[in-house]
Amino acid sequence: MICRFCGSDNLIWDHGVGYVVCASCGSVVEELLDDGVRFSSSPALKPRFSAGFHSFRFKGGGSVDRFSLITSLINSRALNILSSYPVVRFALELVDSNPVLKARTLRGRVALALYLVYRALGYSKSRSRVLASRALRVSPKTIERVERWNKSVLGVLEVKAKDMLISTVRERRQAKAPLIS
Repeated sequence: MICRFCGSDNLIWDHGVGYVVCASCGSVVEELLDDGVRFSSSPALKPRFSAGFHSFRFKGGGSVDRFSLITSLINSRALNILSSYPVVRFALELVDSNPVLKARTLRGRVALALYLVYRALGYSKSRSRVLASRALRVSPKTIERVERWNKSVLGVLEVKAKDMLISTVRERRQAKAPLIS
């Protein structure tokens, strides 16, 4: 397997987080899916377990595959943060303006946006990594790798995020509206 973004074969299989990450550019190459179900060599047990891998059927009709269900549960935390904090939405637009960073998962992009907001608020790099990773259950090492491989891009985005945060605070003060809606 090689990275589809940079062509490197230096990949990290992070089973704790559930991703295959490129060590060269920091892109998420693939998501790992592990149900924890162990298959027996007995042919009588395999049909019973394999039925759950394809889709879930609902009483009202329709079905959803397991991958979509897990992805939506993972992304629900990121979407909750985006809907709660408009400043993070603006920072996500900054992250999405870069094609290399936009190639990451939604959860990874929101973690980077939250990291930029914390940096704009004046937190240290390590503290910003820890706070963003706790909020979205992303490894701080993942954010550190992205930061290491994209130093110049994140430096520019930090300045833009700080300018955006200052202008947002000024607008909110003038309108006497809270930062969190």
